[in-house]
Amino acid sequence: MGGAGLAQICLSILKMLQALPLLIWVAVTLVIGAVAAQLAQRNLDLRNIADSLVGELLLSIYMIGIPFVALILGVVGQDLIGLGRSRPDSALGFTDIEWVAGLARVALAGSAVCAVLWLMGREQRKGTNPPALLLNLRNTLYDEVHWVFCFSVGALAFNNTYWGVLLGIGLIVLIWISHPRFANRLGTQHGRQRLLVRSMCLLTSGLIYAGPQNLWLMLLADALIRALGPLLLQPSPPLTLDPANPKV
Repeated sequence: MGGAGLAQICLSILKMLQALPLLIWVAVTLVIGAVAAQLAQRNLDLRNIADSLVGELLLSIYMIGIPFVALILGVVGQDLIGLGRSRPDSALGFTDIEWVAGLARVALAGSAVCAVLWLMGREQRKGTNPPALLLNLRNTLYDEVHWVFCFSVGALAFNNTYWGVLLGIGLIVLIWISHPRFANRLGTQHGRQRLLVRSMCLLTSGLIYAGPQNLWLMLLADALIRALGPLLLQPSPPLTLDPANPKV
């Protein structure tokens, strides 16, 4: 092994060591979430708290507060969490060219996702009503900040946003599967549709993070998919030749 190869290995190890504090933060965050979900499932009093205003406050601290504190303490960088870099020619952390390129990617990915959901909706027997707008926006904010926090670990450790996305998606899916209500949600049409729309949001966010790495665009794409997804999954009414009897 030459000196260049040895230096590359040492550099990779150093990068991983630099990511260790962030890895610990994310690991502890995910463990706290998993334990809280298990306790709330087994204890009725805790479940009632989780459904209350206090529970909503605790959830917002978990989903948004922890990544924000990590950012303030310097555990995760502004660019790694999708907020770009502070530059004189930037708007919200990104230059005009980066915004245009990012929006193009959002349009492409969003169109593909909506087409897939629409095609899948044609095979559904029963649609569901889309959730309220405020609930959609709340879920978008919570999920995207939490997801970008998970993406940042691999991006910092491997110095590669693609590896960050793969590792982050793996962690997020693991948390989904380990949730005590996961099987129950899969047992209903509404639960399966919500999981499908949320999965599409996750994949789209991963694509955006791997490219422009722009949290604002991730929020935009997520909100659009959550708003249009349930509508696209609803089957179209059957065509009829008798306008007086639409059930024919």
